[in-house]
Amino acid sequence: DKGPRRKPGDEDVILEKKFGVEVLTGDHEDRFGFLFNMKATHRHCEDGRTRSGLMMYFVDKAGETFRATFLFRPYFLVDAPSHEVSLVQLSEILGSRFSLSGCKAAVIEKDDMEMEDHLNGKKH
Repeated sequence: DKGPRRKPGDEDVILEKKFGVEVLTGDHEDRFGFLFNMKATHRHCEDGRTRSGLMMYFVDKAGETFRATFLFRPYFLVDAPSHEVSLVQLSEILGSRFSLSGCKAAVIEKDDMEMEDHLNGKKH
């Protein structure tokens, strides 16, 4: 017998305990601190899904370190030529179509890094 079965992420918790990093677990636990490091992570949910997030490490005024984990909502980007379709209208259609799933739709502008003049501030 090799002992209890380890779950993904256990090595982070073991290392954090070794260095005295407090892990915040409450949804509404407020702490004030200065961010000094962060690391990408995955959380394996009980329903079998995997969610991506960030483990963010802070130090407070007393010099104590703590970690908070922020999990991302899944998202994807849809690109549509703005001259052919109203992006606001497309956002409304997608938002209403998937609203029962708890999904939201929003129009965002991003820098197109493929464009040679991407540093000029024009958004896509």
